[in-house]
Amino acid sequence: MKPVNYGEDWIFAITPNEGYKIADVIIDSALVGAVPSYVFTNVINNHTIETIFTAITYSSWSDVMNKFYEYLNGTATWFEVMSIYEEYLANQE
Repeated sequence: MKPVNYGEDWIFAITPNEGYKIADVIIDSALVGAVPSYVFTNVINNHTIETIFTAITYSSWSDVMNKFYEYLNGTATWFEVMSIYEEYLANQE
């Protein structure tokens, strides 16, 4: 860890290992999302940073449709449908 002088800003970069992606970042016990970096501004206190990684999975069209049917049945959220759809699209390139 790099010491930070009182009142300075500090940028923390988050880089997953190959085959993994950032699932969530937790700053001082608060979820901030799957961000690749975080800026602590005007540091005057100690802070905590925790990153949750997950393995990258490659979705098929069948996975997308199954998640959509789960959404229609009330067992999945629209966010879950869009997440798997975005994974599917990313792997079509």
